[in-house]
Amino acid sequence: MKLAQFIQAKKEHLLEDWGEAALEIALQASLDPVAIFDPDGRHLFLNKAMADLVNATHRDIVGKTPLDLGLGSAAELHDAINTTVTTGQTQRREFYHCLPSGPVSYFDCQFVPVFNDRDEVEAVVKTSRDITERKQAEYQVWQSANFDSLTGIPNRRLFLDRLEQTLLEAQRKESAFALLFIDLDRFKQANDQIGHEPGDRLLALVAERISSKVRAMDTVARLGGDEFTLILKETGRDSAQEVAKTLLSSLEQAFDVDSHQVHLSGSIGLTVFPDDGKDGAQLMHNADQAMYAAKERGGQQVQVYESWMAQNESEHMRLNRELHDALRDGQMEVYYQPVINIRHGAISGAEALLRWNHPDKGLLTPEAFLGVTEQNGMTESIAAYVLEQAVTCSLRWRDPNDQAFPVSINQSPTSFFTRTLVEQWRTRLAQVGFDESHITLELTPASLNNIRASGFNPVESFSLEGLRLHLAIDDFGIEPFSLLALQEFRPDSVKIHRELIRDAGQGGDADRILEGVIAMAHAIGVQVVGVGVETDEQLQFLSRAGCDYAQGFLFSGPLHQDAFEALLSRDQQKRAS
Repeated sequence: MKLAQFIQAKKEHLLEDWGEAALEIALQASLDPVAIFDPDGRHLFLNKAMADLVNATHRDIVGKTPLDLGLGSAAELHDAINTTVTTGQTQRREFYHCLPSGPVSYFDCQFVPVFNDRDEVEAVVKTSRDITERKQAEYQVWQSANFDSLTGIPNRRLFLDRLEQTLLEAQRKESAFALLFIDLDRFKQANDQIGHEPGDRLLALVAERISSKVRAMDTVARLGGDEFTLILKETGRDSAQEVAKTLLSSLEQAFDVDSHQVHLSGSIGLTVFPDDGKDGAQLMHNADQAMYAAKERGGQQVQVYESWMAQNESEHMRLNRELHDALRDGQMEVYYQPVINIRHGAISGAEALLRWNHPDKGLLTPEAFLGVTEQNGMTESIAAYVLEQAVTCSLRWRDPNDQAFPVSINQSPTSFFTRTLVEQWRTRLAQVGFDESHITLELTPASLNNIRASGFNPVESFSLEGLRLHLAIDDFGIEPFSLLALQEFRPDSVKIHRELIRDAGQGGDADRILEGVIAMAHAIGVQVVGVGVETDEQLQFLSRAGCDYAQGFLFSGPLHQDAFEALLSRDQQKRAS
């Protein structure tokens, strides 16, 4: 039947108030692809938009089915036509079509039945609306909701969905699977050394390396920060341990990031379904606890979950939760230990020391909780708090000449002064008057060696910012530190480790080492502080050796801010009288 005859015959169904010519013109002019099929799926008509879509002429298509033409989704098209003919009802389906140029287009298609006088379906009209942009937008929303934008691997949301699906599959098949938690060791230091953007690229390289060591059927996800998770399907404990060891070895190989050789390792916690747990929450809890156990044992190792961890984890997890409230609720306090000028005995400065006034455990030193802060990412927030408190007190305790009082801060090894802190604290420091205060940052030789290897000089960086920074080297004389680096960083002072001070004044090797260290420091214009002074004998020796300052329980232990302020006031009054 010719198109004109078909349209005339079905005029009551298709034309309504339109004329035959108007309908044909409308169909041809429509930007939406339109096709008409007979009940067997053969093309009776298609407009120009449809012909362009399949890259063929009207003559090449009429009389042929989508299967004959080898069109994409041909089987699905045939099914939609057949269903429309069989049921006599309009069908709505979505299809994709690969264009000759390569891109994929998506169409929302309606299949409308055309009835004859006997109420039989004599033809099917298919209209198509291009919904590619909508599908792409939906895909972007789905992608953003389920994949980590930094690494391209599944995020927490998709990971939890995959874990649930894996659980159901394992229960149905009565098979095992393993769950691994990986936390990167030393990532924060690396990130601070190379900068945040290279640090992001480093995380992407880590994700790529981990993914390359597992099967396509497994799932690698990033939960956030530097923590990754793996689901190893149909894998028992022994096989999972082998995979974990392979991953550990792979992570220990250097990463090349922007001409930097970055060395990392991982702490891996491993748990297995169904032996260790029957639901996703329990398995995640187990893997997390095993990972923390690996961390607490020094990192760079695989720890398989064991039942005793369920008993030990409560203290660690409780401390982790309480830390988040401690800073907000004012439980963190800064204590001050005086530094004495050996020559005239006056208080010439103080070291700011963090304490946690725990509501149940009493006063805790950093050794009791800093390990937790380094794992939960609170180190920088706490360091910023200590710095702000120190700046405030440095300005409040000015001397009679209106000079700020010297306060030193002993930085955590994992939060040594870096580009990151320069950027993050610049505004904050300006607001509290850092440029007028007298703050000294105490960094260990190991921290300074790491900074030097990264090519970052904190003294130069702060000079560029127009902020005054004093630098001291803590634990000097115990940890290795090159004289060249000492000259490069130009610290104001070095603080001799208490282990050397302990045996001072007894005429042994410690005396000769101390004399050499003090002479060397003075030769390059660096002042010396003796730390851990507890006896008059130690103080007298340091005085004879020319040491500049002393700090220790011989003078005072760390004091609450109010108590230190009272001590300083008495000392200043004594000197003034």
